[in-house]
Amino acid sequence: MSTCRSCSAPIEWAITQYGKRMPLDLGAHPDGRVTVVGRTADRTAWLVVALGADDLERARQLGELELRRAHFQTCPDADTWRRR
Repeated sequence: MSTCRSCSAPIEWAITQYGKRMPLDLGAHPDGRVTVVGRTADRTAWLVVALGADDLERARQLGELELRRAHFQTCPDADTWRRR
């Protein structure tokens, strides 16, 4: 667990399927767009996969996956940290 340098919210780090680091809000959230598929070998970050629209809708309906929310969705300073 870590703290956002902008808004001081508690966050956890994840690695996307593209090898990019992504901050996550703590815990599952119904508006999440990624799901956890494991941990890095050193256990310092979650491994996450972004879900496509069809898979995301199915996961929400069935509740079969733990959906997580990227901190970029909630941080008031997200645009400052996004890499283009």
